[in-house]
Amino acid sequence: MEVMLKEILGELKNINGRLDNMDNRLDNMDKRLDSLEQGQKEIRHDLAELKVNHFDLKKDLVDNFGVFNKSMEELIENRTNVLNTRVYSTEVAIEKIRNQ
Repeated sequence: MEVMLKEILGELKNINGRLDNMDNRLDNMDKRLDSLEQGQKEIRHDLAELKVNHFDLKKDLVDNFGVFNKSMEELIENRTNVLNTRVYSTEVAIEKIRNQ
């Protein structure tokens, strides 16, 4: 009977050791899961930030292209006016030469 109790006690200690091992593994799994959840939160935060920055970038590009386009229109108009003035001056000079 005493031998049987020692065997049962040995088995219980073995089971207890295996349960401790399982507890350790579960603790490690919990830590890894917490780490994954934290990483997922950071990714969500970064994604939200990227969406905001993407929107701002699109808005800035549209605004800057508008300014650039306006500047180009003014430059083209100024150069066209200068060219028209030169053409007119040349036409007047040619007309004077013809009339001589």
